[in-house]
Amino acid sequence: MTTTRLLPKDRQIYLSGRIWHEILPAVDISPFIYALHSAIDLRAFGTGLKRYYFSFVLMPEGEQINNPYARYDEKSRSADIAVEVPYQEYQTSPEARLQLLTTAYLEGIDQLATLNVPDFDVDAFRAAVKDVFEEEGWYEKWLD
Repeated sequence: MTTTRLLPKDRQIYLSGRIWHEILPAVDISPFIYALHSAIDLRAFGTGLKRYYFSFVLMPEGEQINNPYARYDEKSRSADIAVEVPYQEYQTSPEARLQLLTTAYLEGIDQLATLNVPDFDVDAFRAAVKDVFEEEGWYEKWLD
């Protein structure tokens, strides 16, 4: 039996992926969405970040359409960050896939620190996210 999990419209953390079509079936980011939504409240880290948008960039080398980036909009108090996941390693090492994705997400938070978001404790945010990723079976628990 499959259960539908709905996220509220006012959520704070958004995830997406720019993923090459040939490996798309091997990528499931939904556990990231549900685990982070259920465990993280951005308000606990300050008022400077209302929404955090993150994208995994998983493209073959040389693909120029989907380059990584990091930006912060002070007016909307939102950050939008895209981090590249090593395509070749992801494709050839199934046992390392989850680690590659979690590492990329944490790298995104490291980039967030370079954006000088006012009144936001990036270190505490990173520690809270890392705690989620270190919980035994966190990814599997959120799979349908």
